[in-house]
Amino acid sequence: MPSSTPIIATPDALATLAERAGAAEAIGLDTEFLRETTFWPKLCVVQLTTPAGPVCVDPLALPDLAPLAAALARPVPKVLHAARQDLEVLFPLLGPVWPVFDTQVAAALAGLP
Repeated sequence: MPSSTPIIATPDALATLAERAGAAEAIGLDTEFLRETTFWPKLCVVQLTTPAGPVCVDPLALPDLAPLAAALARPVPKVLHAARQDLEVLFPLLGPVWPVFDTQVAAALAGLP
C-alpha cells in the first residue's frame, strides 16, 4: 500500500516544512537512528507532525537539517515518547529541542506500566 505521508528530501521541501512547523501550536516528533555499528547514533529518519499533518524527513538525503532548529526551539510543546534517545541524536544537529512532553514519563507518573 503506498504511503500518503510526504517524504521531505530536498532543501526547498525542508524550508517549507520548517516554516509550517514554526507556526504550529504543538509538534509531534520521533526519530529512527542506527547505533549498532557506530560509536554515536546516526540519524536515519525524523518523523514530525503538526496540525497540517505528518511528514517524514530524510536526513540521509538532507545532511543539513538546520532549517528545523528554530521551529524545534520555539516555546511550544514537542510531544515525544521515550524522548531521551531522540533528544540525544537531535541535539548535535539542531541544538536544544524544548519544551518536551514525554508520553513515557507521563504514563509512568500516571501509574501506567
